[in-house]
Amino acid sequence: MNYQPEAAAWRCFARFELDQRDAPDRKARTRAVLSRFAALFNDESTWTFYAACERALGDTARAVEVLETAIRALPNPYVECPRIVAALAAAHEAANDDEMARAVYVTAVSQLEKLDGAMLTDDHKTLQRKYEEFELVFGGGAEVTRAVIVNRRASYRDAIARDPGNLIAWTGLIEIEKAADTPAAEIAALYQRASFDSVPDDDEDDKAMWREHANVWLASAKYHEEACRDAAGAEAVLKRGLACVHGKPFVFSKLWIALAELHLRHGGVAQARAVFDAAIAVKPTRKLLVRAIEVAKAHEDASRVRALYQRYTAAFGQRAAAWLEFAKFEQEQGDSAAADAVIDAGLADPSLTERDALWVAGITARVSRGDVAGARAWYSKLIAATRNACIAAAKDANSSADVESAVQRLRKVHALYTKFELSLQFDDSVANLRREWKDSVVKVRKANVEASAPLVSDWRDFEGRHGTAATQRAVRDVVEARERKRKDLMAEAAAFQ
Repeated sequence: MNYQPEAAAWRCFARFELDQRDAPDRKARTRAVLSRFAALFNDESTWTFYAACERALGDTARAVEVLETAIRALPNPYVECPRIVAALAAAHEAANDDEMARAVYVTAVSQLEKLDGAMLTDDHKTLQRKYEEFELVFGGGAEVTRAVIVNRRASYRDAIARDPGNLIAWTGLIEIEKAADTPAAEIAALYQRASFDSVPDDDEDDKAMWREHANVWLASAKYHEEACRDAAGAEAVLKRGLACVHGKPFVFSKLWIALAELHLRHGGVAQARAVFDAAIAVKPTRKLLVRAIEVAKAHEDASRVRALYQRYTAAFGQRAAAWLEFAKFEQEQGDSAAADAVIDAGLADPSLTERDALWVAGITARVSRGDVAGARAWYSKLIAATRNACIAAAKDANSSADVESAVQRLRKVHALYTKFELSLQFDDSVANLRREWKDSVVKVRKANVEASAPLVSDWRDFEGRHGTAATQRAVRDVVEARERKRKDLMAEAAAFQ
């Protein structure tokens, strides 16, 4: 029977010979055992043990020879035996042979870079980390950069292997490959994998998750167009991304805009318009409409701009800016009547929240055209609308703050009208102002006496500066008449009780 001891027995035998420190033939006997051991068990652990024993015998050069022999004897050692590679590099480093250590590291990490991240073991990662540490100590700028790239690349690949949907890892890997001057075709392939190999399920409606993918699609399309000079590839990426989010309760305007602008950069104006129209049909977001209007203006398509503004105000009628931009466009086209009609339509929209801006725009437009009568009429309408809102707040009186705010707004409108009328210096300017003041004081005072006090004070100040003794008495008469009526009503109520 041809019996051979197990590896553990050979290790014990070698350690026994190594411990015979007083034996004159200690080195020869130990090496004889190790040689037979390595011949019988040609594996990573055996050769590593062999080299460690040589170092224990004090022969570093012989340890290096053993490890180099192992590299030649083992199949695919740089991938299958990372501990031997690390030990060989460390031995060269200990012998102050930095170039040989670097050659070993570079050969090994070059082989490991060809592996998929899922195939990298802890020993492989340790080897890559040691390479980075080595270059940080002994390398120059280029060597350090390469070592960092190798280590980061391995880390990102490992993260992707564990979670193919880790877009942070994908993005990091792509940036590392760009820094390593990887061919554009390979980076484009990485973008493709990052973009669509880990798309969420169709029933996933988490907008934040989809936004991350949308950002990757945009980056991929940009790289295809700029680095690869592949406009068709960029268009395909964007269209595929839009197909992925089709039917979701949200829309990524930036994807549609990127596709339209891609067509514009390559002369496809009609295609860009079609993209904008399709996007607005899905969901008319403000960003989409504004960009579509800008493009239509750039190509001097007034009818399309007008149609887009109509869509804009229909979707965002509560925003004064939408109406103001539309009116400004009509004014730039030389159609003042159309601009006035836009302002009127905006004021008629019940959803509008910032009405003052449109009132001011309408008045300013008439003043700039020299239409004094029209400006006066608009001021009268503005005062009437503001007064009615103030009366409604004064009657409700659920919140004193609301009443005070409404009164202050009416006072502000009166101040603007006063400044305008006095600047005209017409014979009837003061009379017009007096009429508006009287209407406001009488009607607001009828709704809420206390709320009208600031208005009465303003009217008195106005008459004090621009009125006569008779008009000042008229103010007192109005106030006192209302006060007498209020006291009479209170007396009747008390008598009734």
